[in-house]
Amino acid sequence: IQIGTSAPFSITLSKYAPGLLTVTTGSQTIVSATHANGSLVTASSPVTPGETMVLFATGLGAIDSSGHPTSLPTVTVGGLQAKVLAAVVTNPGTYQVNIQLDITTPAGNQPVILAIGGASSPAVPMPVASVPFITEVDNGASFLPGAVANAYLTIKGGLLSSVTDNWDHTVVNGVLPTTLDGVSVKVGGQPAYINYVSPDQINVVAPNVPAGLATVTVTNSVGTTAAFTTTASVYGPAFFQWYGGDGTIYAVATRTDYSLAVKNGTFSITTVPAKPDEVIILWGTAFGPTNPPTPVGVAAPSAAPTADPVTVTVGGTPAAVYTGHAVLTQGLAAVYQVAITVPANLADGDYPVVATIKGASSPTTTILTVKR
Repeated sequence: IQIGTSAPFSITLSKYAPGLLTVTTGSQTIVSATHANGSLVTASSPVTPGETMVLFATGLGAIDSSGHPTSLPTVTVGGLQAKVLAAVVTNPGTYQVNIQLDITTPAGNQPVILAIGGASSPAVPMPVASVPFITEVDNGASFLPGAVANAYLTIKGGLLSSVTDNWDHTVVNGVLPTTLDGVSVKVGGQPAYINYVSPDQINVVAPNVPAGLATVTVTNSVGTTAAFTTTASVYGPAFFQWYGGDGTIYAVATRTDYSLAVKNGTFSITTVPAKPDEVIILWGTAFGPTNPPTPVGVAAPSAAPTADPVTVTVGGTPAAVYTGHAVLTQGLAAVYQVAITVPANLADGDYPVVATIKGASSPTTTILTVKR
């Protein structure tokens, strides 16, 4: 036995040498990754556009005392930039990289490339699903989770539609469409009335679903989403929103002549805020049943007051509500008007405007500007 020393072998040390770990199933090698729930990404369990997931990598360089690399890598999937949420060492030399895919990531085996410090990993394929999916279901005015019968509902997700369109050209004699460009929606097993479609968002008027848990599905030419469970309610009052340049959420409000009652500067045109003791109209949805009842699935054939009274406060001060009720707008679907008199004693300022019906209140984050 002869024991000795090998000849020197030269290597190059780099600050970064990014590489993605892989797994092989059958004859296919794909990136080593897991879904957010910890299950493995495979050809039979692909990721979906917009999904949050985990990649496993090496060569991301030095780490700090918490195990994080000194800078975040970047990741592209199918040529689209993914959002990198975090990166941390899990085992010596192995990094866990949390990412969220772009909502428009194409289907199929898409190349994943990780880059850091000017160095890039070789591309490794990852299976991306081709069926539509839902990520959230919200009130169509407050954008809080949940659905309200016969009210606007916003559905967010991915691959929901191949086009962007609205129902303007499909409403005939006031009858609302249950399909639009090959897209249909069911809420609680009943067809919804589709107002707007796009790849990542659909707006509908919910059918007359009972209160309680309800499933929501979207169907288009490539498939049907997994059922998304939400909570349906009879009431969920909310005012439609305008967004100020500073991020303030203003209630959609007009005067009786339909001029806009909102802080000047919110839009490119000049607007005049509401004045104390002035009558204005607030516009919203999800104020519940009317008396007499309004037919489902059609634009309101006539103005109809809510079956229950409505109260409104502006900055905590009660405002007089005309007739004491919200009124479903004639010729529109699921759109209510609430006519109030702005409290006369309010000083100039921005105030939360809150409507309450049958114990349910609209969000306190919606603002009405008052200026003398």
